[in-house]
Amino acid sequence: MSTTPRLSAVLTRCAEDIPLAREYHFPATIADLYAPDAMPDDLRAAHDRNDEVLERIYIGRRFKNDTERLEKLFSSIRR
Repeated sequence: MSTTPRLSAVLTRCAEDIPLAREYHFPATIADLYAPDAMPDDLRAAHDRNDEVLERIYIGRRFKNDTERLEKLFSSIRR
């Protein structure tokens, strides 16, 4: 896994968008914001963008599914 200053800046911006989206929905609680069927679209989009950038940095593409994501995580822990 390697990153460039540009990719680091993009990832930083994506990560910053998450608390900004949460703040927009103040005074909603974290429980309100992350309720499975009620997550605001802008917060979900901020998380999706962050995930995509991080995954592309990490493996060069999006993970196919959660199983692949977990397999990669556990294989890196075993090292």
